[in-house]
Order: sequence, then C-alpha cells, then structure tokens
Amino acid sequence: MSAESPLPGNPSPGDLSPDDPVHRNEVVLAGRLATQPARRTLPTGDTLAEWRVVVRRPEGGASRCRVDALECVTFDPEVIATVAGWRSGDTVELHGALRRRFWKSPHGTISRYEIEVGKALHLRPAPPPRTPPRRGRPEDVPEDGPPASERPPTTERPPNAEPPPPPQPGAPTSEPVTTGVPGSIDPAG
Repeated sequence: MSAESPLPGNPSPGDLSPDDPVHRNEVVLAGRLATQPARRTLPTGDTLAEWRVVVRRPEGGASRCRVDALECVTFDPEVIATVAGWRSGDTVELHGALRRRFWKSPHGTISRYEIEVGKALHLRPAPPPRTPPRRGRPEDVPEDGPPASERPPTTERPPNAEPPPPPQPGAPTSEPVTTGVPGSIDPAG
C-alpha cells in the first residue's frame, strides 16, 4: 500500500488496477418516471437528457420513506433518442452508474449525485388518468344524477331558474304570520 492513501485502509488511486474486479459501479433501477425527460445543451456544447425516477422501497424498512426519487442523466445520443418519447408515469428500467457531477454557479461550485444511464428500457406506458369521483356522490351514480323522482326535495333554485312570482294579496302562504305579540301566531294568516 502506498503512503499516498488519503484514508487508512483505502488504496491510493495509483494502487488500483483497471482490471481489478473488486471495484464496480453498476446501478439497475426499475420504477415510475416522475418527470418527462428534458433535453438540454450545456455551455460546453455537450447535449444531455435529465429526468427523475421514483422507486418504491421494500416494506418493513426502518425509514418512514416509502419511495426514493432518483435523478437520472445521459450524455449518450442513442439513450437520449430512446427516452425522448417517454411520459410521466411510464414504467422504465435503467442501467448505468452512480456519478457525482460538479459545476460552477454564481454561488460557487455545486455537485450532486445522479445515475448516468447507459441503457434505457421502456417497460410499459403510464396508465390512463383516472377521473376522480364527484365529491359527495357514489361512483355508481350517473353523471346527471338519479331521476328527479328519487332526488331529495330541495329549497335551492338552479342558478338559471326564473324567480318565483310574488304572492298575490290575500293568497294563503305556507309561512306563519305573527301578530306582533311575542310567541303568538295569527290564526287568520
């Protein structure tokens, strides 16, 4: 072991052989596409595509998180063309490596970990969007509701209904008429 090793017990970069089978950086993900792939060109002229995949965690883990949202990127023109037609919600499988990418920003150097994808497979399209049931109504009620004979009586008028005609003088009403004495009702009313 070289004295240049940055941490005790870790080999220095000069001690590593490119053929050493112990060192591997392989990632395989299968999950749901959370964001549609976006293609962009970097200031260096390199073209890339970026997207996010959501992968469910196994049940029973110590963490309360149930999914991982993982950032993915590719610089490979063939993979960029493959992912161009993908949509949010599609189920996909990705093969690549974990990378830490650095870049300059107005606030200094920034880095993030992401999966650099070398192979991308589309497993199945997103399911069609579900129409949520109307609030307060069972799902099996037709859009226009039950027949009028089965609807509960209502005192509300539809917004486009004409107002009721004013009562005729001397016509009986369904509302009690008070005589002005508290607690009394005029029987003639």
